[in-house]
Amino acid sequence: MRSMMLSIVSVTVAAMSSCLFARDAGKPNIVIILADDLGYGELGCQGNPQIPTPNIDAIAAAGIRFTSGYVTAPNCSPSRAGLLTGRIQTRFGHENNPIGARNEVPGYGLPLTEKTIADRMLQAGYVSAAIGKWHLGGTAEYHPYRRGFDEFFGFMHEGHYFVPQPWENVSTMLRRKVLPGGGEGRRTFDKVTYSTHMGNTEPDYDADNPIVRGSQPVNETAYLTDAWTREAVSFINRNRDKPFV
Repeated sequence: MRSMMLSIVSVTVAAMSSCLFARDAGKPNIVIILADDLGYGELGCQGNPQIPTPNIDAIAAAGIRFTSGYVTAPNCSPSRAGLLTGRIQTRFGHENNPIGARNEVPGYGLPLTEKTIADRMLQAGYVSAAIGKWHLGGTAEYHPYRRGFDEFFGFMHEGHYFVPQPWENVSTMLRRKVLPGGGEGRRTFDKVTYSTHMGNTEPDYDADNPIVRGSQPVNETAYLTDAWTREAVSFINRNRDKPFV
């Protein structure tokens, strides 16, 4: 988890396929996929024979591939800022990557002076949703609702822990107070966090980083990739007759 949070490579794919076009042909629907930790060689369309990615491969085959495109930053938050604003993040002071409790520091997020793609698309008559990881400021002023988005389902910080049910005798982080290899529970600020022999722990700030629908915490039990997919499909189906992004 630590390496995932500190070494982020973001790849974007903009898909505009015939099945996602609104009735107004002048306003095509737009789906943007931003994937953390996705190496350029991990997709089938990039020649990888080991990891099946048939849906992304189909998008690549039916659309346009930008093979000389690069993200504007090698980590989470700045690259998101560049994507959503269309500007190099160093030009508005968002070069740093907030980690942990820093997400909750007032004034630490995508500068409010910057307009996002959602702001622009709202003016063009689009309905918009952000689904998944936000990581552009964890306080209320930076909430997606205040950055042009009509809907949000996800979490505000840089990551979230998933604790699956035990299966095939696998004990996961946070599942037990004592883990094979010497991990044990420890109490911090009246909370119990469970660590493994590798030294990984559930951070205390995760309690301030719930999965939310809009601004209300929800008890999401599904694997997050499945939950994001479910919510994205629901948004598309509910807005199939409108231009959306």
